[in-house]
Amino acid sequence: MVTPENLAQAILELKVSQEKISSELKASQEQMGLRLEASQEKTDAKMRETQDSLKRLGKLVGNISNNQGDIAEEFFIIHSPTNLH
Repeated sequence: MVTPENLAQAILELKVSQEKISSELKASQEQMGLRLEASQEKTDAKMRETQDSLKRLGKLVGNISNNQGDIAEEFFIIHSPTNLH
């Protein structure tokens, strides 16, 4: 049999349970937010490293192209009809 006292006790227990769940959910969300921030910081750092590596690689490729151009220019100067004897 449901009495007003039993009903009041059940409502109180539900309210306490709901507050506990809300508190745990909030703590979980905060922890997840911190994890996401840490993960984003790692991702950003890795992206900066990748950008730096790509810039260095671009400079190396540019230098290779310049060297090939210098070699080709020298070859054509040496083998031009005006230099043939």
